[in-house]
Amino acid sequence: ANAWCLHFFVNFLIHIINSVLVFLILKKLFTTRLANAELLAFLITLVWTVHPLHHESVNMLTSGLGFLSSTLFMLLAINLSLYSPYDSSMNPNLASLIRMLSYLCFAISFIGVEMVLIGPIVLIMILLAMNKVASRWAQMLAPLIVLANYFVIRFSISAETKYFSMSLAELAERSLVLAPQIFLHYLKLFFYPAQLGVDQHHNLVLANAFSTNHYLALAACTVLLAVIVYFFWIQDSRINLLIAGFGCFSLLGIAVTLNIYPVYCLARDRYTYFFVLGLVAVLILLAEKYFKLSTKPKTGMALIAIVVLALGTRSWYKNFDWHNGEKLWQHTIASVDDIGAKQIWRYSLIHYYEDSKTKPNRSLLEDFAYFIERNNLDQPEVYQQIMTKVKAPENYLEQKYGYADNKTIAAALYVLAERQLRFGYQDESQRTLFLSRKYYPKYFQTNMAIYLSDFYMALERQQQEQIALDLAEVAAQNRLWGRQLEEVVK
Repeated sequence: ANAWCLHFFVNFLIHIINSVLVFLILKKLFTTRLANAELLAFLITLVWTVHPLHHESVNMLTSGLGFLSSTLFMLLAINLSLYSPYDSSMNPNLASLIRMLSYLCFAISFIGVEMVLIGPIVLIMILLAMNKVASRWAQMLAPLIVLANYFVIRFSISAETKYFSMSLAELAERSLVLAPQIFLHYLKLFFYPAQLGVDQHHNLVLANAFSTNHYLALAACTVLLAVIVYFFWIQDSRINLLIAGFGCFSLLGIAVTLNIYPVYCLARDRYTYFFVLGLVAVLILLAEKYFKLSTKPKTGMALIAIVVLALGTRSWYKNFDWHNGEKLWQHTIASVDDIGAKQIWRYSLIHYYEDSKTKPNRSLLEDFAYFIERNNLDQPEVYQQIMTKVKAPENYLEQKYGYADNKTIAAALYVLAERQLRFGYQDESQRTLFLSRKYYPKYFQTNMAIYLSDFYMALERQQQEQIALDLAEVAAQNRLWGRQLEEVVK
């Protein structure tokens, strides 16, 4: 009921602080290369601040302690490095304290999200643009040492090292086919932020190599890379290096989420926080170079005002979807076409009603409870039709890397089975659970373990033993029994 307090006094406040820190960094960077440094820094920061692609970063409450706060520490670390003098004008002890505080802020930021790992690289790029590498080499080296320590700690406690054994064929496929299409998806949302939502995963278009969408994606990547190379190579003005640098920054901003290195999902709006800043800076600096934006106050400011008004209006309108869980999940259900995804979001909406002690509408409960019957998922011909689509060669990339069709149906059936067991429909629950296995066997072992552990604690010992025996019987009948599953039930 009081979520607006967290939205306003935590998330929104941190976003505004981040905007101020971005402005200070841009001002410091532009002062050495541009005449109207403050004005251009302000315009870039203003457009970036109101862009609607930030709706998830700013509105999602957990971002206050995750993404937004990590970004704040990263930006603060860069500001401390840039604004602390490295000469005799400052007390040596105070200068050392500021540097240590900067390194500490970098270390804290790394704990939050992967996107801020680009912080030390961004600092090096800024120092290169300011021609201060020689005098501040320690500023460059120390954050990289902090970053190296982070990776050592992370990979010593996680199982993610398995991805380093990825085959060259898969690496090439991820780099040349999958990553460009994710980039194109983000680019379309940047220029036309109409289809915003928390479930971008199911709005992402994934097509096989050498398809129309793949060619478009490669063309978009090629254009941005060409802009970066051209302006880096042709140094006919002081603004060129800035354009090339911000182009690199936009790519760095989403590099972690392009799935060249596997992450837990393909696309989320909150991944674009830095990406948007890089592209906004490139566009405004191009306008400054070719149209002298800052020297034409009436035309330039009118154009920026229109852009800010349009983006701000879209952001304001989109914020209403985050008013409460009911509006958020209802909008999400309406925004996806995949039947399994819709069922999973219905599950989230029902949970919201239960947590807020609100009575859900009857149609929602019926759509959730009769998910199998209304979609005929227990009919052999429907199953065959879905699996034929899944195995079709033209859907290869989507099925390998995406999360749709039989995968989401299996997950949706599992949450339905969980719900049925909770309310005492034991036989129906077991049938639903094994139907889930039929659609996507890879999930079954994990789902079975969660299914048993979640609810055994709430049952009497006699009920536990009876459910275990029933599951064993059903599994044996379906020839699904195995040593691992047997150990789970024991």
